[in-house]
Amino acid sequence: MTATQLDLLAEVNVDPWWLDGALRAIETLAATGRTFQAFDLLALGVAEPDRPAAWGAAFNAARVKGLIESVGYAPSKRPTVRGSACREWRGVAR
Repeated sequence: MTATQLDLLAEVNVDPWWLDGALRAIETLAATGRTFQAFDLLALGVAEPDRPAAWGAAFNAARVKGLIESVGYAPSKRPTVRGSACREWRGVAR
């Protein structure tokens, strides 16, 4: 884990075990070439984090690692938020 990732963890107090699983799921989705949102990680078995800010820390860590890039916003797939705007991501070609 890089110093930047450790700073992000400290900033939002993210569980390292949860972050590892989230990053693995992000890598899996990034490899598909399709766009995805945080809600898509749940389908891969990532549990809801203790703190909602952990989602942002995970995606930011993946962005800093060069795994993903933001491609805009779309209605959220999460049923409980009634389609509010959610950032969408796509894997970066390597």
